[in-house]
Amino acid sequence: MGDDWSLPTFKSLELGALFPRRVFRAFACVALILGPWCALAQNSTESSSNEPLAALGELVDSGRISEAERIVKQTLPNSAMEPAQSGFLRISVYDFAWALVGYSYLGANDYANAERLGKERLQVEASADQKSEHLPTFLMLMADVYRLQSKHAAAAPLYQQMYRLWIDDKLSADFIDNTLVALAECYIALGRQAEAVQILTPAKNPDGSDAGIAFHEQMYNAYAVALESAGRKAEATHLGAVIDAQSRRQPAANQQDRELFRARLLSAEGSYAKADAIYQKWIKYWESSSAPPSIDAKESLEIRTQALAEYTHFLSRRGRSGEAKAARARWKAMGCGLGKGKCGWR
Repeated sequence: MGDDWSLPTFKSLELGALFPRRVFRAFACVALILGPWCALAQNSTESSSNEPLAALGELVDSGRISEAERIVKQTLPNSAMEPAQSGFLRISVYDFAWALVGYSYLGANDYANAERLGKERLQVEASADQKSEHLPTFLMLMADVYRLQSKHAAAAPLYQQMYRLWIDDKLSADFIDNTLVALAECYIALGRQAEAVQILTPAKNPDGSDAGIAFHEQMYNAYAVALESAGRKAEATHLGAVIDAQSRRQPAANQQDRELFRARLLSAEGSYAKADAIYQKWIKYWESSSAPPSIDAKESLEIRTQALAEYTHFLSRRGRSGEAKAARARWKAMGCGLGKGKCGWR
C-alpha cells in the first residue's frame, strides 16, 4: 500500500473509542440522517435570530431548495454568525442548516448544485483563522457528492482526510462508521480490495467474538462484502450468518445492506443490469413485507426505503431522469423527507 493511502488498521484502535453509542448520528452516508431537525425547530422559537431558519424543512421538502439556500446564505454566511444555543441539546445550527441544503440538492439528484455548495463551504472554512470544527460536515458532503456519481478517485482522498481527523482526535466518532464504509466502497471500486478489508477489520472481544455487531450492522455488512471482493468468500459467508444471528434487526435488513453495497460496486464497474436487478428486488421486497422490527419507527422506515433512495441516484446517473423523479415521489409518499428528519439519502 502506498504512503498516500496508508491508514491504521481498524482493529488496532481501542474498542471503547471504536464503538460509541450516540443519541444522534452524523450528517452522513449513503446516507444523511436529519433527526436533529426537530430540536433545531424548537430552539428556533427561543431566539429571534433563528426565525428565518424555521421554514427550511418545509422549503426543501417542497423542492424549493434554492430558496432555502438563499435564506441560509443571508442568515448564516459563516460560522461566526451562528446563534447561541441553550438547553441540553446543542447542535451546530450552521452545520445543520448548510448540510440540510447540500444534502437536499444531492437527494434531488442535483449533483451540480450539491458540488458547488460543498466547494463554497470548504473555501469558507479554509479561510477561517483557525482549524475549523465545521470542516468535517462539508468534507463529508463533497465526498458523498463524488461517490454517489461513482467518482471514487475524487471521493477517496476526502474520506481519507475525515478518517485521519478522527485518528488525530479532531473528529466526532459519530462520523466514523459512515466514513469507513464509504472509503471502503471507494477502495474496492478502485481495485484496492486489500485496503478495504484492512480499514473495516473490526475489533474483537477478549474471547475472540465479534464486537459491536448489534449497533454497527452497516459497517459489518460492508466488511463482509469487502472480504468477498478480496476473494475470501468462505469468511464472508460465515460473517454474514453471524451478523444475521446477532443483529437487533431482522436478517432481511442486513442482507439488503450487503446487496445494495454490491449494487453500488456493480454500477461502478458498469454492470448496470445486475445492479438494477438488485435495486428492484429490494424495492419490491419491502412493498410486500411488514415493517422490520428495530429500535424505533424512523429506523424501520429508513430500512424499507433505503433501496428506493439509492435507486434514484442509479437512475439519474443512467440518464433515466423520469424514472428517478418517479422513484423520489414514491419515497416521499412513504413518509420520507429530509426536512422531516426521515430517510436520509445514502
